[in-house]
Amino acid sequence: MTTSSDPDFSAWLDLCRNPACDGLYFLGPKQDRITFYSQQVRALRLVHALVETNALKPNEKVAVVGAGIAGVTAAVAFALSGAKVTLYDPAADVLQLQSGSARFLHPHIYEWPAMGSLDDQAGLPILDWTAGTGKQVVDHLRMEFESARTILSPKLIFEPGKRLTAVTALGANQELIFNGDTSDPRHASKVVLAMGFGEEKVVEGTETIAYWKSGSIETAAQEAVAGTRCFVSGGGDGGLTDVMALMVSKFEHVAFARELLESLTDDGLTSAADTAFAGKSLDDDLQGDFDEYVLPVLKRENV
Repeated sequence: MTTSSDPDFSAWLDLCRNPACDGLYFLGPKQDRITFYSQQVRALRLVHALVETNALKPNEKVAVVGAGIAGVTAAVAFALSGAKVTLYDPAADVLQLQSGSARFLHPHIYEWPAMGSLDDQAGLPILDWTAGTGKQVVDHLRMEFESARTILSPKLIFEPGKRLTAVTALGANQELIFNGDTSDPRHASKVVLAMGFGEEKVVEGTETIAYWKSGSIETAAQEAVAGTRCFVSGGGDGGLTDVMALMVSKFEHVAFARELLESLTDDGLTSAADTAFAGKSLDDDLQGDFDEYVLPVLKRENV
C-alpha cells in the first residue's frame, strides 16, 4: 500500500534514467547541486528505487562507469542488493580526483543554516565518513571500499585503466567499449554513468586552478601579489566558498560558520534566510531579498 508520505520511487528513477535507452542511468548531470555527499545520496536513492520497484533482479549484471564517490557508492550498494557489479574507471584506483586534495570536505556544510548542517558525520548507511581534508576522507573510504570488495567478491569487481568510449543498446543489454577496443566489448543489463565531478577545462590565456588539486583557492586563501584579479566561474556553493577564501584571510569554511552561529542569539538568521529564499528559483536575483530580510539580522547581531 502506498501512502502520501511514501517516497516516489518513479520520480527518483526519472531523475537518473535515459528515456531513450532502457537500462541506462546517469548520476548527477540533471541535478541542481553536486557535492561529495549529495552524489552518495543520489547513488543510494537510485539503487534503492530499482530494488523497491523490482527493476533490479538477483545476480543481474550491472556496469558502473566512473569510480568517483557516486560510482563507488552505487557499486557497493548494487552488490549489497544482490547484483553482479563491475566498476570501471580510467584511473588506477578509486576516488582518484580528491585523493591528494587539501580542500576541506564536509558532508552538510552546504546546507547551512539548516539544522544538522554542522554535523561532521555524513550519517550514511554505507561508506560513511567524517569531515576532513579530501585526502583524509578518500584514504578512509578507500579502505572501506577494499573491505567491501573483499566481503562481496565476486559480486563486486573493480577494473582500472578503463575509459569508456562507446555504449550501445544491444537487445535487452548494453554493450560497452573501453579504450576504443572493439575486440573486447563488455555487456550488462544496466549501466550507470557516474561521471559527475570531472576536471576543469583549461581556458586559453588564463591560469586554471583546479578545484581539487593542492594549491587550490580554498587551501591557500592568501594572494601572493596584492591586487591580483581572479575569475571564479560558478555561483554555487563551491564558487561562493572560493570567493570567501579569496576575500577573508585564513578562511576556514566550517570554522567560519560555527563562529558566526555562536555570535547569534536566536534562529533569526535562519528564519530570515528562509523568507528570502521562499518562492525563488535558482536563477532569481536574491540581492534585494537579502538586503530586506537577512542584512537587518546581521546588523542587529553585530555580525
